[in-house]
Amino acid sequence: MVKLISSAAVNRRLGDSRRLRRSYARGELVRLRHGIYIPTQQWLALKPWEQYAHLIQAVEMELPGTQFCYESAAQLWGLELAVIPQHVHVVTAASGKSGRSESTLSAHGVAITKQRKIGLFRHYGTPPAALHNGLLVTPLLDTVVELASRLPLALALPLVDQSMNFQRMNVPPLTRVRLLEACQRLPSAARVRRATDVVLAANALAESVGESMSRATMHVLHLPIPELQSEPYSDDGIFIARPDFLWREQRVVGEFDGVGKYLSSQLLGGRTPAEAVVAEKRREDAIRSLGFRVARWDWKSAKNEAALLEVLTRAGIHPAANTRKRTKHPGTDG
Repeated sequence: MVKLISSAAVNRRLGDSRRLRRSYARGELVRLRHGIYIPTQQWLALKPWEQYAHLIQAVEMELPGTQFCYESAAQLWGLELAVIPQHVHVVTAASGKSGRSESTLSAHGVAITKQRKIGLFRHYGTPPAALHNGLLVTPLLDTVVELASRLPLALALPLVDQSMNFQRMNVPPLTRVRLLEACQRLPSAARVRRATDVVLAANALAESVGESMSRATMHVLHLPIPELQSEPYSDDGIFIARPDFLWREQRVVGEFDGVGKYLSSQLLGGRTPAEAVVAEKRREDAIRSLGFRVARWDWKSAKNEAALLEVLTRAGIHPAANTRKRTKHPGTDG
């Protein structure tokens, strides 16, 4: 993470922060929060989720001892968010200080005006607190269950999936039993039902946010539940592939194609993007040789019911007969 610059720290060290203000006036620095800066070129080079992480850090530097909650706490626990929130979420024990405030992001003479600006959302309450990597946050269990009860299914399911997957967590993962018990402590029957539905739909085998979002869309469409990360073998027992989704009875394999599969250095494993495409084609041919149809989709289709339904019905996966679509979770403005 890029180190942010605090005008208060510069004052303590040098006795004067005028040089900092001059750099800001020349467009060399972006001001994230009052008295908190970052070099402009470093800010512009960050990906959106990295910018969000730096804004969380800037709030902590401006307001030491702040407790983070909701999506901000999830980010700090290491959970990957499906979308970048509109706010950094913090806790306040003073009801008069609760509510939303606009972004303080500003710069002179640089093209940040078109960037999405993220404000601060102070939530009134006194939730449990945990210290994680030096920052106060709501505990992981509380964070995940709260978000499961508030967010749309497509945004909530990736968080619950990740929280149960020990390979994707830097802390001990949550169990379905603990999550379900925590759901029962929510303050309303509607939120209990909503969070419980998400936890029951969760699967620790999901390996990416895109896979989780795809399953959320399948859930709303009442499509058959696929196996995750299964391993089809040839008739003579030779391992062929490990697809993202498998509908064994329908002889259909589903593959979510995120951009990272062909661009991420970690996923490429030393291969070039071209080599990865060729390897993927050979893998798909091997799957088809077993008599499976292959359905592929991307981020856009994963989030779009009509688009994903078209892809899967074309491959032979159809909604259960005589059932209506499952209820969607309402969205939240956060």
